[in-house]
Amino acid sequence: MKVISLLLTLWLASTLGCGTSPKKNGKGTPTDATAAAPAKKPKKPAFTIKDLLKTTVTIRGTWVENDVFVDDTNSWHCSGVVRRLVDERLEIITNKHCTGLFSLAAADSVGAPEVKKWELTVYTHNNRTFGAERISVAKNMDLALISTVKGRFAAGRDFLLPPPIGIPEVGDEVLAIGSPVDPKFSGTVTFGRVSALRERFIQHDAALNPGNSGGPLYAKLRSGEYALAGINTYKLIGKRWRGFQLEGLSFAMAVTEISSGVFVTASVDKQGACLLIRGLTKKGCNVK
Repeated sequence: MKVISLLLTLWLASTLGCGTSPKKNGKGTPTDATAAAPAKKPKKPAFTIKDLLKTTVTIRGTWVENDVFVDDTNSWHCSGVVRRLVDERLEIITNKHCTGLFSLAAADSVGAPEVKKWELTVYTHNNRTFGAERISVAKNMDLALISTVKGRFAAGRDFLLPPPIGIPEVGDEVLAIGSPVDPKFSGTVTFGRVSALRERFIQHDAALNPGNSGGPLYAKLRSGEYALAGINTYKLIGKRWRGFQLEGLSFAMAVTEISSGVFVTASVDKQGACLLIRGLTKKGCNVK
């Protein structure tokens, strides 16, 4: 009986395929093996370029300096990137040279400037307009933080907060967003790669033009995600070296430098302009 029982057990095992190799088709491929799991699709970036456009703004400025015969005036524009929303106010990162304070300080070459007007206006990506209320200007680097007046800002409609700050590597893809040449060109995107990392600056070859100052430089990290890397500050333009025209030498101040800034804060009006001119240039200034 034991022999019959053992033979029956072996017969059942061979019939059910227990403990045996999976059957193969004519090509030698297992037919009852579990199908291989499909390859994972590449992770979609949390931010698209369309999203990044909503993090940017255009900044327009104007000042008037009293003169004996005809007042001196100046108007300009720059770019900026939203940093955060605080108390229904947008805080914008831009460059110090986008404030117009240094040209205002130099408006009176003989004595102290007499400021009659100093205004900054922020235009969101969807062309909503908000006056600037307060500004913090770094004494030790080309950065400034602008705070708008209160407004009913809706995330996704009027603005988006940028992706987290990231530190790119040489060779990483970057894109610069800003308002070059004229405010009507706001939302212009140019592409390039990181050429070098130079202390406070990220050197890259994305095209920059007047008006791009203060706009964001985004890096596409090795993970595929976008990160806020820098604030586009300047490029070597109109320079010649040994008879050759220089090209592709653009520089963005690393966003991480904000934490090491020494800032002077004032209201955005003629009184605030004089306070900042005295604090930044040590030059006299009067309110007219």
